[in-house]
Amino acid sequence: MASVKETFENHPVVFGCALVITGFIAGYKVYPELHPKQQKPVVKIEKVREVVSCEVIGFETLEKHHHSRLSVLQNQLMSLESDAADKKNAFYKYEYSEAAQRVREDIKVQINNYEKSLSTLNATCKTEVS
Repeated sequence: MASVKETFENHPVVFGCALVITGFIAGYKVYPELHPKQQKPVVKIEKVREVVSCEVIGFETLEKHHHSRLSVLQNQLMSLESDAADKKNAFYKYEYSEAAQRVREDIKVQINNYEKSLSTLNATCKTEVS
């Protein structure tokens, strides 16, 4: 009579499957020891300050005056260009065109001055520290 060991070893398919399963289980148990999980670093986010509201001092006045000056210059430009295009004023067409060009340059200067003024205005913000 053959022992259990000899009977088991005489069937190569069963023996091979048993070895594969044993190897898989052993590897599964040893893997966490060989490759420990890396923990992600904990990042703590804190709110330092919160902006409640900001007011730009003088913005409304500056904007109102800029738009009024710009509309006056645009109206002058339209008037001069229509006079330059009018056939009745053909003799003065060149003078009207030159005047319109000067008004265009004035508009550019006005826009540049407005942008420079905006950059120099101070913003006051009410903040709440958390």
